[in-house]
This record gives sequence, structure tokens and C-alpha cells, in this order.
Amino acid sequence: MERPLFVTAPLMRGSDVADVQLRLRQLGFYRGEIDGIYGPSTKNAVAAFQRCVDVVADGMVTGPLWDLLAIGVATSSGTPLPRPPGKVWLEVNMDKLTLTVFSDEEPYKTYPVAIGKWDTPTQVGEFAVIDKGYNPGGPFGTRWIGLNVPWGAYGIHGTNRPWSIGYPASAGCIRMLNQDVEELFEWVEVGTRVVITGSEAEYQLVVPVERRLKPGTTGQDVRYVQYCLRQLGFDTGPLDGWFGERMKKAVIALQKYYNLPVTGEVGTNELYVLGLR
Repeated sequence: MERPLFVTAPLMRGSDVADVQLRLRQLGFYRGEIDGIYGPSTKNAVAAFQRCVDVVADGMVTGPLWDLLAIGVATSSGTPLPRPPGKVWLEVNMDKLTLTVFSDEEPYKTYPVAIGKWDTPTQVGEFAVIDKGYNPGGPFGTRWIGLNVPWGAYGIHGTNRPWSIGYPASAGCIRMLNQDVEELFEWVEVGTRVVITGSEAEYQLVVPVERRLKPGTTGQDVRYVQYCLRQLGFDTGPLDGWFGERMKKAVIALQKYYNLPVTGEVGTNELYVLGLR
């Protein structure tokens, strides 16, 4: 459900405001900073656009105005293709702002995407599809592909803001053009692997580890320990923030290699060996 946008006290803030500012800048109505704050300059730009498209110039953004803002923007990025012949997995490259579909190990098709803003970043790691949905509507467009990120609701979805594709514009999800995500939706299944990478990936992985980690634990600290174990050659499975059976086996292998008590858990000794203490 879209919230209406207008000047309030305190001023409204959010990625939806930033999306409006971005589109109005593209159209030449807004020259200010894309800061996600709905202030007087944004209201004036909205009113100017409304006058241009011959609707009431009240400076408010409601549902119909999103459709007017999207006029003239492409709804797909290329020619549709048949279903990939091999096993499908996905790679999101946050540097290139692309999502590539792989068929077995060969790139099959690449789409442009929008990713999270600097203050609401897309999560790097190796995740899996956990659910799929039709027509979530509004800013989520026509399809939803949910990911098993354990510390939030993240996914790949369409958008009613197609002008944002190719920018860091979302609250953390991967945005696609609606026709693109509709094609992708038919190719992926629950369990499909999704790898999210970028030059800032290692920096984002680094978080404090301030608790004992054990099977069943989830979180960004688990993902960081998975990364550190992998750097030492221990196979934890995907970097997904879930302390599962494969991570437990990797921890046990680490403990045996360094003659530590075999517990299958990560405490002070293990963190010291990993260079985290």
C-alpha cells in the first residue's frame, strides 16, 4: 500500500520520497538533493509536474501520480527468452547494478536492477529463494521472489517506479522492471541459489561477534564467521547467516585442526583462532 506523500511537520522521509525526487530530476522538475525528505522544494516540483500533466496541482503524491510519473519509461530491458536449459542460479552484482541468470555455469541473461541505498544496503551473501508471490502491488510491482536472509524481509521484486532501475534506490531489496521479473519468476524455484556480490562486500560482512554462536543461531555475526572460516579453507556452506549443519561441521573441523575442545560451537577460543579477538 502506497502512503500519500505531502509536506508535514516533521517532514516525511523515506525511499519513496527519494524515488519521486529522482524521477522529477530526470524530467527536469527538481534540482535539489535526492535526500528522501519531502520538503517545500519537493512539493513545488511535484506541483509543477502536476500542472504539466493537467491534474490538480496540490503538491501531493498519491497512487495515480505514480503511474503518471512512470509514463515513457521502458517496462522491460530486452527480448524475452525461453526457459534456461540447465540448472538456474542467480548472481546480483551491486557494482554493475545487474542480475545475471546462469544456466548451469554459463551466463544466460542479464537484467538491470536497482539495489539498496547507502543507508539501507542490499545484503551481500549467498542466499536461497524461500517463497514466490503474484501481484504484491505498489512499490513491489507484479512479482515477489523472497530470499532467506535471516535478519529481515529481503527479496527480488518488480516496481511501479521503473525509472529507479539502474540506481541504488531501494530499502534493501533487488528491484526489477515488471516484465523482467515476470520472466525471471517463471525460471526460479524455491531453493534457487542467489549470490549477491560487490566491491564493498567484504566491508559489509565485518560486524562485531559478541555472543557465543551455536547451531540454530542466525544473524550478520554468523555470516561474518562463515566468511572467516571460508578464508581459512573450511567449508561452511553458503554465506547466508544461518548456523546449520554444514557450518557445525566446519567449526568441528577447525577445532580438531587447532586442538580445541570439540563442541561444534563458536566461542572465545574459536574467535581467537579466526582473528576476531
